[in-house]
Amino acid sequence: MSQRVHEIRALITSPHRDDFHASVSAASLGDVQVSRLTHSPLTTTRTSRLIRQHDPERFILSLVERGDVAVDHQARYAFATSGQLILMDSHRRWSGTLTPTGPAGPHGRPSLIRHLVVDFPRGALPLPSSVADDLVASPFNVQTGMGVILHHHLRQVLRQADACGQADLDVLRGVTLDLVGALLAHRVDDESVLSPSARRRALTARIHRYIDDNLADPDLSPRRIADAHRISLRYLHKLFQTQETTVSAHIRARRLESCRRELADPRLAHRSVQRIAARWGFHDPSYFSKLFRRTHGLSPADYRNTVLHASACADLPPPCAPVPVRTTADPRR
Repeated sequence: MSQRVHEIRALITSPHRDDFHASVSAASLGDVQVSRLTHSPLTTTRTSRLIRQHDPERFILSLVERGDVAVDHQARYAFATSGQLILMDSHRRWSGTLTPTGPAGPHGRPSLIRHLVVDFPRGALPLPSSVADDLVASPFNVQTGMGVILHHHLRQVLRQADACGQADLDVLRGVTLDLVGALLAHRVDDESVLSPSARRRALTARIHRYIDDNLADPDLSPRRIADAHRISLRYLHKLFQTQETTVSAHIRARRLESCRRELADPRLAHRSVQRIAARWGFHDPSYFSKLFRRTHGLSPADYRNTVLHASACADLPPPCAPVPVRTTADPRR
């Protein structure tokens, strides 16, 4: 699949030009780019001249995972550190300095900065651009609520995008923009600026995250989920009908996947199948075994044995090649 590069020109300088380290992983969702950047300290500058030469009219959302970011964004001064997010605008001048936090690495080398970046068209947000304009260079925490959901979503996009077809990538593009829009709307405490469809998709993402965070709780139920999100039980069921499933079926599938993952983990080989099943809400061994077999084609015990045996074989060193033995005739014969 061809990828279109949306270039944002900036000058990059670093005090470590002779020992500069950088890596990037990226996923292209059409006109939305998701990236994780890891690099040495640097300063990035976007000048008026560069803007006049080329302005793709895009927002850049940077979620700092490790390090500090100090920004002068056309006389808006801001400082963001790990666990914070900052929004930039390609249409405005900026100068940003990215510095590490924490102890130096081997040989006194500074630790690296790491941040997740979402790069998207200004007009693609499902909310008025004036709302985003007011939030440019205004850092805010993303360690709770919608920030956590967006962070989790972006990491999953980077892990799974290569396995997705074009239709799936189109869906991920919409969900990514909806979550960004919901986060920005939450920042100004006004989710009414979102379109109804964007609010619905953002709510669905929050519900999915809530379910995943509470799968091990035996009291997790549709009623509790609806109450936690201040919606009616009827509306909750309607949200899941659009996904061609039910709330209970989704919970059951997520719990079954958690069991499968633990059964395949060599570190948990000492834990019984029944204990793993009970931990994720399956207290009837017979029911769990039938459900697992119907989903994965093997009983839980057979699945575990097969996966762990394959893993153990993969870890074994290759067999030694036989050493040729040379024989010499006895000269006395």
